[in-house]
Amino acid sequence: MQLAPDPIRASSHAPWVIVQVYHQNAAVHSSVVRELVIQPDVTPVPRMPDYIRGVMNWRGKIIPNIDLRLRLGMPCAQQELSELAGMITARAADHMAWMEELYRSVEERRPFTLTTDPHACAFGRWYDSFTTSNLTVAALLRKMDTPHKAIHALAVRVENLKADGKFEEAQRLVDSCRETTLTRLLDLFTHFEEAIMENHRPVAIIVNTCGTLAALTVDRVESVELIDPSSIQPLDDRGVESYSSVIRFIAHRSKGAGLVGLIDESQILDSAAAFLQPQAA
Repeated sequence: MQLAPDPIRASSHAPWVIVQVYHQNAAVHSSVVRELVIQPDVTPVPRMPDYIRGVMNWRGKIIPNIDLRLRLGMPCAQQELSELAGMITARAADHMAWMEELYRSVEERRPFTLTTDPHACAFGRWYDSFTTSNLTVAALLRKMDTPHKAIHALAVRVENLKADGKFEEAQRLVDSCRETTLTRLLDLFTHFEEAIMENHRPVAIIVNTCGTLAALTVDRVESVELIDPSSIQPLDDRGVESYSSVIRFIAHRSKGAGLVGLIDESQILDSAAAFLQPQAA
C-alpha cells in the first residue's frame, strides 16, 4: 500500500520540532505539539509496556508519558548513562594499575611494557572519539586531557632515568606523580560520572492527537525547522524496511544538516490504545 504524508505535515508553512533520541535525529510535527517541558516526575503504572514510563501531571491533567527511545527499540537513557559511568570507573582502575606497574618496574629494575601513548590506552581511544553537546561535560573532558597525557609521558621519563641507573630518582618521580597528577585525574573521573548524571535533562514533548494528550520523552530538542515537503520519502522507497510503524518517512533537513526520521505520533498513541484515554485539549 502506498503511504502518503498527511497534507498538513506536507505543508511548508508548518515547521517540525527536531529532537535527538539516542544520538539520532527525529522530527515531530509542530501541528500536534502543545508544549515542551523539562521531564517532570513520573508515577509508574504496573503492567504497562516498558516504553510507557507511567503518568505525569501536565497543567492539571494526568497524561501518559512515553519513552521514545524504548518505543523505537533503542537503549533507555539510564542504561546508557550507567554503562558510561561504569566505563569511567573501569578506566580509573586501569590508570591506577598502570601507575602501580610503572612503580613495580622501577622497584624490580625491569622494563615497563604498558603503553606510553595516551591515545592508545582504552581511555585515550574513547576520549578521542567521544563527543557531547553538553558544555559542562565537555569542559570536564578538556580538563582530563593534560593530566592524562602527563601520566603517560611520565613513563618515558622514568624509562630514561632507569636507563641511566637513577632508580631512586625514578621512584620519587613516580611517587610524586601518583600523589598529584594521578589523584587529579581520578578526581576528574569522579566528577565526570557525577556530571553525566546531573546534566541529563530529558525533555517531554506534550502532543495532542485527536483529543488524546501524551508526553513523548526525548534526550533533547535541537531546533524547530521547516522541512521541504518534496524531500519527504517513504522509507520503503529508499530500499529500507521500516522496523517500526512510528517512523515510516524520512526527509532532508535544511542547510545540508542530514536526514531525519519523521515521527508519526498517532502510531505511538494507537499502540498504547488500551491504556490511553482521550483528554480534553
